[in-house]
Amino acid sequence: AMSDEKLDATSETVRVWDDHRIMLINSFGHINSKGKPFLNYKSAHPLFDFQMKKLVNLIGAFETHYLNALSAKLNKIIELTLGNYEWKKSGESIQRDIQNIIPLKTFEKLILLLNGFSSSYQALRLQIDKEYKDLMTGIANNIQSRLTDEDKVWLKSLLSERKNKGGSQITQEIEDDLDDEEDEDIFEDELEDGKKYEVDLNRVLKRLIRIDALSRIDKNTRLPKRDIPIIDRLKTYIQEDKYALIAEKALFIKYFKPVALGADRFVLNQLTKSYKDFRKTGLNKFIDAKSKKLLNDIISIKPSNRRIHEDEQDLVILFSLRIARIFNNATPTLFRDSDHPYLATYRSTMKAIVAIDEATDFTPIQIACMSHLSHPRYNSVTLCGDIMQQMNNRGMTAWDDYKALFSKTEIHNLYKSYRQTPTLLNLASELYKNRYGRSPEFIAAAPSIGKDPIPLIYSNPDFEEKIDWIAKRIEELYVLYERIIPNIAIFVRDESSLVSIADSLNKHERMIDNNIVAMACRDGRDIGSAEKVRIFNIEYIKGMEFESVFFIDVDTYSAHDEHILDKLVYVGISRATYYLAITLMNKMPDILKPIEHLFREGGWLDDNDSDY
Repeated sequence: AMSDEKLDATSETVRVWDDHRIMLINSFGHINSKGKPFLNYKSAHPLFDFQMKKLVNLIGAFETHYLNALSAKLNKIIELTLGNYEWKKSGESIQRDIQNIIPLKTFEKLILLLNGFSSSYQALRLQIDKEYKDLMTGIANNIQSRLTDEDKVWLKSLLSERKNKGGSQITQEIEDDLDDEEDEDIFEDELEDGKKYEVDLNRVLKRLIRIDALSRIDKNTRLPKRDIPIIDRLKTYIQEDKYALIAEKALFIKYFKPVALGADRFVLNQLTKSYKDFRKTGLNKFIDAKSKKLLNDIISIKPSNRRIHEDEQDLVILFSLRIARIFNNATPTLFRDSDHPYLATYRSTMKAIVAIDEATDFTPIQIACMSHLSHPRYNSVTLCGDIMQQMNNRGMTAWDDYKALFSKTEIHNLYKSYRQTPTLLNLASELYKNRYGRSPEFIAAAPSIGKDPIPLIYSNPDFEEKIDWIAKRIEELYVLYERIIPNIAIFVRDESSLVSIADSLNKHERMIDNNIVAMACRDGRDIGSAEKVRIFNIEYIKGMEFESVFFIDVDTYSAHDEHILDKLVYVGISRATYYLAITLMNKMPDILKPIEHLFREGGWLDDNDSDY
């Protein structure tokens, strides 16, 4: 459609949300095969069904939860009583600076504070990091070199059992402990990868000795019960005289290194962890009982709290985009230079102008995601669409709803329709009036002169007779257009009937005699050519235009479609420029009764006054 309007439609300028979502969530690092932080969950059932105002409340609730989670981590630093460590003076200075911004009310103050920490304490962080790694490498290597054959066999058997139990790099028990204790990448040298036994053993030894030593001075660190037998077995090898030095350096790395790494690492790395906690508690306030059950079922899948529904993927993308925009406003330099996936992804995807076509077909969360892809300096977003053309029940119900997200939104209406005859536009107007209780503001650009083709209706439960009626009408159009096949489309509601209708039409003698071919356009991907009669699932017809449109048996649409049947027909009517016909199995559905009087039986060649 853009190409027809002489606009550039490239992969850089036009995106499909379902595809763009995958790119964003992979670039952010939200989903990967290791399940850290999430694994994908596909479901035919939606999880969220709420409008923009509730979404705005949900955003506020999560961001408050997020700030509280960051405050809790910072409070643990403040509460520490520091011994006579080499870095005590720097540690106490950090504690005082953090105390001045607690409790957190906004992200901006924390970002600016941690920005200062990153430069002020970089040298100290690097020094302690190196000293700790050298110390632990020496201790772990010393233990490994002294292990007896019996101990080696015992340890290898234990690690193999854990590897098999976990089914991935490390068991979920260890993962859960890491989530509770610290950022896993702070002690990245201690994570097993399940490939080389000697390497994994070395990392296990480092982790257990560090936890055992740190637990002596830190109330928030505990040695897991499953690891106590290992420590007991290795007691004769462990140099406990070095525990004080290990604990001192590990304490700094666990608590002070994360804030010294900078705002991007400390703040952004907590987002998915905060959401994991929020989805178990705060999210229930915004979803119904059916969705609560679905969410709880997803969370309980092993490994627990790792699977994430597609609706949640949109939500986490939205949260990631929002925090990236906050960083851009608070610290442009860090936003520009950071290699953190959230900031790097937003830098590469934000646009000066964002236009969302058929906006009513997207959920409020998806609309919010796309809107946040706009450059924060401009906030230039244009939504295009017709509320009456919403083909699902999950989109916005009124344009004013968008103001809950961006209060400075301006709404402008297009008043003239240049596509259709006044007769067809009148059908659309009646459907609009019946649903919303008011007349639409649009009018036909062409004046009504009373000679438009009248829409046709045909009711018959017999399939072959119906195909015969449609073939006659197609032949009429062929004659009216002086032996040129006009642009004709037939709309059905399900993919399964595409081929049967095409085959039946192609076998009909009228189609054969006039060399007219019908084509099933499956899944809306193959749109065929105007030289053929094309048959589409009505789900895929937006953006198309046809001179003639046939609806097949609108009274057989599913109960799921009942509440939007008038909208589906409205969309179909808006695709036609001149000719329209509807077939029925029995009678016109109640929701379409307001337009029934505007149809007539018979054929178009019966209308001798038509100019078409």
